[in-house]
Amino acid sequence: MNSEGKKNKSSGEKKVSGSNPAKSKKTKKGLEVLNQEIDALKKERDQSKENFLRASAELKNFKRRAEEEKMALIKAANVSLILSLFKVIDNFDRALGHVPENISKDSWFTGMKNTKSEFDSFLEKQGIKKFEGGRLL
Repeated sequence: MNSEGKKNKSSGEKKVSGSNPAKSKKTKKGLEVLNQEIDALKKERDQSKENFLRASAELKNFKRRAEEEKMALIKAANVSLILSLFKVIDNFDRALGHVPENISKDSWFTGMKNTKSEFDSFLEKQGIKKFEGGRLL
């Protein structure tokens, strides 16, 4: 080492003190570039997050709409089924109303009346009320 605290180049020693202004400018420029890259990556991250949240919300809305459409289809199918059963229900009521007196006490007839009563209860649970002679019962 020499008297200034520097190592000789010839002996493979490196300079210990002092600074290189060109190297300092390069480092500052490199830091600026890295900071710009960091800012760009942050912006890209924020955009990706926003896109994810938007897609997530769209998926949630799609699922909700699909469920609503499914329920509407089920309801329409139920209405269609019940409407087509009205003729059968009317015929069942007419048949029960014209049973001869001598068989009205038989157990099979009681079973038919109970079946009709259960069917009427089912329809009422579905929100269907019985009309007779134009009046709601």
